Formats: sequence, C-alpha cells, structure tokens
Amino acid sequence: MTRRKAERPANIRNLVTRLSFFSDLTDTEFDTITPFCHEVTGKTGTMLILEGEPVKNVYILLSGAASVFKKQTDGKQVLLASVGKGDVLGELSFLQSVRATATVKAKRPYRALAIDQGDLQRLLVTHLDMAAKLYRKLALIAGRRMSALLSHHFEGGTAL
Repeated sequence: MTRRKAERPANIRNLVTRLSFFSDLTDTEFDTITPFCHEVTGKTGTMLILEGEPVKNVYILLSGAASVFKKQTDGKQVLLASVGKGDVLGELSFLQSVRATATVKAKRPYRALAIDQGDLQRLLVTHLDMAAKLYRKLALIAGRRMSALLSHHFEGGTAL
C-alpha cells in the first residue's frame, strides 16, 4: 500500500465531500476532518487489513474492489463479502477497539481515503456533533454487514 504524495487540502476536501459516509457533515465539520484524511493506493493482492493484526486506519474505497475473508478454526479462509467503491473498511476494529476481525485483500488496484484510527478517536471526542453523525453511519454499516452475513448463513451459506 502506498501513501500518495501529499494532496493539496482542497483535493482531499473535495474527496471527503463527495463520499456518502460524510454526507451529514457541515462545511465546518468537513474543514475539521479533512486534515486527518489522506489518500492511499494499492495493487491487486495488497492486504489492506490482516485478521488478528492491529488496524491503523479506517478506509473508504474510492475505486477498486476487495474481498473480505475470515479464517475458520480449521484454517480455511471463508469469503464473507466483496466490497467496492464507497465501502468503509476497518469500522469494526474502530468501533470495538480490537484487532482486525477479518482480512481484506484487494481484488484489483484501488484508491482509498484513509483516516488514522487514533486521530479519528481523538477528533470525535472533541467534536461531539460530528461524532454522533459518524458513529450513526458506522452503526448502519455494521448493521447492514451483520444482516448480510446472517442472511447468507441462513440461506445455505457456509457456517462461520
């Protein structure tokens, strides 16, 4: 994974304002969060997140696609989901302050907006209105993912 050359703040702000994850933020909140965001790129096969390892960033895919895998007790990797443009990665680790619960591997070259988890935690502690908006979005994302996994499991998918 490569961190792109320092983008001009206006370019990063433009990326942030176009993402649905940040759609509820005010102009002032966009200005507050933008300095904590940076763009990363990677090639097919890049591991964005490794199960069991600390997760440094929350990612939002700008382009590309990735697969989300979970290791079963027998060591077999099970595909949990495919993710693409606009999807948030690393949210469970952020919400629960735990190591990665799954592995995320790029299926093709990608661009992503990254926010350091520690910076985001500190920012949200001091900006409560923004925190409420972003935690709500994260809860909705986690809920949708849980519903998809349960649906897959009970419709004949592989048991985790």
